Amino acid sequence: MTDAPENDVGDGDGDAIGSDHTVAARQRFSARPAREPEGASSRPDTTPGTIEAMLELAADAAMVVSGGWEFFDSADGRLSRHAADAIVIKFHELCDRLSPEVRDRHPTVPWEQIRGMRNRLGHQYQSSDHRIVWNTLRTELPAVVEQLASERA
Repeated sequence: MTDAPENDVGDGDGDAIGSDHTVAARQRFSARPAREPEGASSRPDTTPGTIEAMLELAADAAMVVSGGWEFFDSADGRLSRHAADAIVIKFHELCDRLSPEVRDRHPTVPWEQIRGMRNRLGHQYQSSDHRIVWNTLRTELPAVVEQLASERA
């Protein structure tokens, strides 16, 4: 049996103060890219790339839906339901990357409802209604992507 590696003296929360391996671990397990330096000026328009990512999520949603409601609603469909939740959450994050000008050009997109659903799935996932998520993947998400497709060029 091997012992766990020794830890530097920490502040009681399990992290070693000033420990190089702790900093490296935090960087390694961070899902966030490195931040831009303060004062970084104009950011390039990422709308086409964001729309492409939305199209990929719409394709993923179509794959989940292709399994059918009976499977999605069954005990065996648990992973599909988790995937569906992740798709909706990621879709909202992509919506947030769109500029206000792009959102203003598409006033019929339910921006606030997208945010609300993301918040519900992210924070109150145990009480979410997977029938609503299913209908979102099946009808709402493709409709939004269709509206935004004109922004790709």
